Amino acid sequence: MAHIGILCPDMSGHLNPVMSLARQLQHRGHRVTFYQRLLTQKKVEDAGFECSPFGTDVFPIEKTRAELTKLAALKGRTAFKFSIDLFCQRAAVCLREVPTMVRQQGVEAMLIDQVCPEGAVVAEELGLPHATVSPALILHRDNTVPPFFTHWRYSTGFLPMLRNRFAYFMMNRLATRMMKILNSHRQPRGMSRWREFHDALSSRLQLSQQPREFEFPRSV
Repeated sequence: MAHIGILCPDMSGHLNPVMSLARQLQHRGHRVTFYQRLLTQKKVEDAGFECSPFGTDVFPIEKTRAELTKLAALKGRTAFKFSIDLFCQRAAVCLREVPTMVRQQGVEAMLIDQVCPEGAVVAEELGLPHATVSPALILHRDNTVPPFFTHWRYSTGFLPMLRNRFAYFMMNRLATRMMKILNSHRQPRGMSRWREFHDALSSRLQLSQQPREFEFPRSV
């Protein structure tokens, strides 16, 4: 069977559902290794999975816990900006350390959380197939659907769609720093430049636990 590497945020809303998916892979005979920060190493290992922590010198447990506690108290655009800052820190360290770990451990395929585009970079760098997992709200850009961080109503009218388009544009602007980190790793290695998060979505398989009934009508 295959050795599958998994990269997802060390937040319960992401990690718990992804571990459920990993459990099914185990039951089918696959070997599963999580790549996490130190904060969740024990949780992952206690659940019966292998865990290879990265950034052990940069992300001590108390520092990571304090950052996540702060994030839980934020709302709206402030929370989104702080999340991007955390994701940028994690992405930079992941790209520095995880490719070597994945290569040395003989991983054959990867499952990547939608909010970990650096994982898709790792998979492409190593020539590994990967699937995108959306354990929370799906983030796919669709101009008919209000962005996930808004409370706007669904409408296909001209003004609502223009409003949505502008909100997605601003979201991409806030994520510019992340894209610079990803592209600074990609381009020297001969990989094409990415323009936005959606470029990291797998062309092979995308998994979501979001029921159709809980979502607006979508074209993507």
